[in-house]
Amino acid sequence: MEYRVSKKEGILLLVIVMTNQLLLNIPNNFLKSTSTGLFLNTIYITIIAVVFALLIAKLFKSFATKDILDVSEYLGGKVLRVIIGIAYITFFVIISTTLVRYMAHSLTVIYFSSTPIAFILLLFLVPAAYINCLGLKAIARMNILIILAALFTMIIIGISLFQDLDFNYLFPILGYGINETFLIGISNIAVFSLFGFLYFLPPLLREPNDFRKISIISVAISGAYLIFTSTLLLVVFPYITHSNELMSGFLLARLVEYGEFIQRIDALFIFIWILATLSYISITLFFILSIFKKLTGIKRQSVIAPSIAILILGLALAIQRSSNLEFIEQYIYKYFALILIFGFSFLILLLATLKQRRNS
Repeated sequence: MEYRVSKKEGILLLVIVMTNQLLLNIPNNFLKSTSTGLFLNTIYITIIAVVFALLIAKLFKSFATKDILDVSEYLGGKVLRVIIGIAYITFFVIISTTLVRYMAHSLTVIYFSSTPIAFILLLFLVPAAYINCLGLKAIARMNILIILAALFTMIIIGISLFQDLDFNYLFPILGYGINETFLIGISNIAVFSLFGFLYFLPPLLREPNDFRKISIISVAISGAYLIFTSTLLLVVFPYITHSNELMSGFLLARLVEYGEFIQRIDALFIFIWILATLSYISITLFFILSIFKKLTGIKRQSVIAPSIAILILGLALAIQRSSNLEFIEQYIYKYFALILIFGFSFLILLLATLKQRRNS
């Protein structure tokens, strides 16, 4: 019998997605587009995300044990199912490749300048492929410990830097203006890529009725974390920060000191976020394999885990420059998420619900 996740495990599986998206310097990218309007913008998109989660949960009530592939097949047959499946595999591969390449790049810059980047990439991908051979239970249990440690670490950093906070950096509160903060800034909701995973969660739940609670709670926690980390970056560093090449969280951690004896806790921060990245890659790989299994009908999805890991490795090595990573983060990832997750998938779910009500 296949393992089913509990409510707590489901929530934390989604929260790890958001915490790792913030590793991709997304708060700093938000700063560039909204300036000091960052604080209001993150609150604004979090409210929209919570409303969107409510809508998703309501629409999925008609498909309690189905995922977006099943809903697509109900609406448009096997052709639409295959199209959506391939689109999500592509999306998950892109975000996995970008994150693991970004982490490898950051580790090379910070600590391992003489280490081949392929070796660092393998340190993420080999364990991720192996844990997928152990199944969802191992992934979910591992993730609980890692995500709690990651969240706790950032909170400790925020508390430790309290004396360095300058709330004058929050002004002018609207940044570049209302248009950039609220109209153009609504596109920043793409950071909630956890919705892409949420569409595939219902069949994995131990209790299907928990889907609504999981959706709302995970989005609320992720939104609070986004607001906290983005605002912390804004009130510690002057706008525009110098953190283009390194993760913003690392720069914050590097400022933390406890007297003369405990300094440079950034090494602990990096270690925990390496584990968080590993957990995220494992989860993303699991969803890629699950989609592939449903599309092809293979009996054991774990047998192709090494092949997908090799694909991600090859794509990550193909990204030679940090400017290419930045382009993927700001454009390919962002607009792919907006179109696929918040556009096409939501439309499919809505139309399928209307079709079911009409036929009932």
